Amino acid sequence: MKGLFLGFLVWNRTQRKGSVTLEFVVLLPLFILLCLIAWQLFLSGMAVIDTNAAVRDAVRVAATTGDTDKAEKQGKNSFGQSGSYKLKRLDVKIEDGEAIA
Repeated sequence: MKGLFLGFLVWNRTQRKGSVTLEFVVLLPLFILLCLIAWQLFLSGMAVIDTNAAVRDAVRVAATTGDTDKAEKQGKNSFGQSGSYKLKRLDVKIEDGEAIA
């Protein structure tokens, strides 16, 4: 029985050659994909935060001054500069005494 067990261990060790390489080849692309997904989620979050800040500043300027052109400029300036995402447009209106962006 002892000889059978030792024979199995030797056979098992010789049959597993390259298993670490195979695991590495399989897991490396999955790790890279996971990193790319995390980066995309981070960029999406930053875009939402910058958009909220731009809208908040634009509405604040429109509510205090009543000038929608100045409010749009302030909102575009406060959006921030990023090569990953851009603000396409920002419209500010004042209707019934409320500033709407």
